[in-house]
Amino acid sequence: MGVLLVAVFVDEAGAKAGVCALRDLHAEGILTLYASAVVARRAKGGGLEVRTPIAKGEGMSAPAVGAAVGALVSLLGGPLTAAARTTPSGLLGPVRDLAEAGLDAEFLEQVSRDLRPGGGAVVAQVDEERQLPTDTCLAAMGGRVFRHRLAGSLVEERLVEEVVALR
Repeated sequence: MGVLLVAVFVDEAGAKAGVCALRDLHAEGILTLYASAVVARRAKGGGLEVRTPIAKGEGMSAPAVGAAVGALVSLLGGPLTAAARTTPSGLLGPVRDLAEAGLDAEFLEQVSRDLRPGGGAVVAQVDEERQLPTDTCLAAMGGRVFRHRLAGSLVEERLVEEVVALR
């Protein structure tokens, strides 16, 4: 079962180095990296921006990354999203995406609290047998790691949809 891993760093450069470290761990067979993205909180204004989006073709194998990034940016973004949140329908899309991906809003809120202005975060979907190597590697780079187990129902639904589409 997949895990949504978010590693928060004091700056965007740390987050970009964190992505490279996850790719290296994947190459070494320590974990399986399905998709990753980098988000950063603006130094002024506090909103979040996607700095390195999910690579083309990774979205289908790791839908939780897209949902998490979309929710973080939509719910915690700048003035435009603040205005959208004032309307009753402004939250429907991000909240629905969270539910479909099996993500917990409290988890994303905790990540948001830890992500300080000027900071960056890696959002990735991984499978790992042991957490210690990943935690050790990212902590040595100054990262703080958060994990959220993903519900398997979304993966099963996606597989059924793909099989139907192939037929």
